[in-house]
Amino acid sequence: MSAEELQQLKKLIQIAENYCAYQERSIKEIQTFLKKHQATPQQSASVIQHLQTHNFLQQQRFALMLAQGKFRIKKWGKLKIRQALQQKGVAEKDIEEALKNIDKESYQETLKIIAQKKLALIKEENPLKRRQKLTAFLLQKGYEMEEILRIIPLITTISE
Repeated sequence: MSAEELQQLKKLIQIAENYCAYQERSIKEIQTFLKKHQATPQQSASVIQHLQTHNFLQQQRFALMLAQGKFRIKKWGKLKIRQALQQKGVAEKDIEEALKNIDKESYQETLKIIAQKKLALIKEENPLKRRQKLTAFLLQKGYEMEEILRIIPLITTISE
């Protein structure tokens, strides 16, 4: 490796470290970022290896943080979180581990709260159509059908 290539590699490492220090990143995001900075595949591999060795880049930590953040802040369900992690190129075992770390009670309580809020906003008079709209909304948020079917009877009997 020439002195110029080594200098470019050091610059790429510094840029990538700063990029990772700002927030957790996936390997796929780093690869895309390095590609935008004209890194060769060999340079990208070296930078990613460096980031992993120095604990700037860790897929499990990224998956866990993304899952917790999307659930806590955006109130996403597990299906939508899984899809987001898959789009970020996270391994299936890391996705499973991240989803297991979402507290079941908190998950069900969040589902109940957003379902109640949405139900209050639905102007439809027909109870069947109200339930259909609520179900569609909750599916769009990424909640599982079995969880939705379990929670809807609990909240619709109260509000109808």
